[in-house]
Amino acid sequence: MHDDRDAKYLQNIFSSFGLTQHVNTATHQSGHTLDLILSRSTENILVELPIPTLYVSDHCFLECGLSIQRPAPTKEEFSYRKYKSIDIDQFKLDILSSNLYAEEWLDVNIAANCFSTTLQRILDRHAPLKNVRKVTRTTFPWYSDHLKQLKRKRRKAEKIWRRELSEISELNFRRVRNQYTYALYECRTNYYNGLITENSNNPRKLFKVFNEVIGNDHSSTLPDTTDSYQLACDFGEFFVRKLDLIRNEIDKN
Repeated sequence: MHDDRDAKYLQNIFSSFGLTQHVNTATHQSGHTLDLILSRSTENILVELPIPTLYVSDHCFLECGLSIQRPAPTKEEFSYRKYKSIDIDQFKLDILSSNLYAEEWLDVNIAANCFSTTLQRILDRHAPLKNVRKVTRTTFPWYSDHLKQLKRKRRKAEKIWRRELSEISELNFRRVRNQYTYALYECRTNYYNGLITENSNNPRKLFKVFNEVIGNDHSSTLPDTTDSYQLACDFGEFFVRKLDLIRNEIDKN
């Protein structure tokens, strides 16, 4: 790959964007490197170099060790009361036997304060406030239960194939894998086609759908670091390398 002119040009593009390409072996049956693994040059997420393994099609699997963590699910805390469990008759009796009816109020402010605190106390007794922590995970509106079942079937077929390493189990795995892939593509396509058709006269909504598809959240993401000085130095080195590449290309031409 490194001896090819177009490959070197592609490597220069990666370098200009601050990316590092880690695959240095052939990944295709014809001997070409067509499958790449890219990462930011400032992030050392690769702990083991990629190695080719099984050829499921004309491309092979690439296995490598990554030092990354799965994004933690978002935790949301909220409070609620079980109003439906309140005994209405007992609730009324508690109000009638409270200080609201036991005294005559001459001061409006004192009466209002007693009203609030008394009702709050009675409500806490019948329907106490409960705090709940809810874990929210990233979900997709188009990901149906049918897709979940197909994904489980794919994983099961893959385990059988890896355990038996037989031609029959491999063919079955490919069949189930393709079935899941096609169903996934169809569900996602139908969902967004429906959104586009439904909002064909609403450009604002259409642009929102478009940004959702391409993952454009209009926010600039900086590399993960705790050292601001090192981050600034990395930015400086990036632009220096970029200028050097431009000058080298000018000198060659």
